[in-house]
Amino acid sequence: MLLAACGTPAPDCTSLGVQRNLSTLVRERVLRAELDSAAVEDAPTRGRIDMATSVIIEQTRQTGGDARRALCSATLAIEGMGPDLRSIVRSETDVSYWVAVDDGGGFFVGLMYSDLEAVAAAHTTATWAGRDRPSPR
Repeated sequence: MLLAACGTPAPDCTSLGVQRNLSTLVRERVLRAELDSAAVEDAPTRGRIDMATSVIIEQTRQTGGDARRALCSATLAIEGMGPDLRSIVRSETDVSYWVAVDDGGGFFVGLMYSDLEAVAAAHTTATWAGRDRPSPR
């Protein structure tokens, strides 16, 4: 899964644009997993879950790469709606990703889909702790 955006000519794991793209990728997948697992049908509850879900990039590290591609890792804190639908649950995880630049100065942030799914599953499990899952229809 790749997400393109404008950026600097050298790959940089810590740039604001890269961090924004990474947090957006992770947040959208975590939110989708949370809403799908909750089987929430009423709009107010879905909206509250959406507003409560956030991704905070706490640390980024460049672990390798070359002039056109940087291999990176980051510690992410993911916050979402708690089991009581009133509190916030926080989970933390590490994720590996890469940043590549093209000739026009744009950049791509890449993240393995399996890594993205693992992050979403871990957070969804944390938010459902102590909550009864609805039965499938």
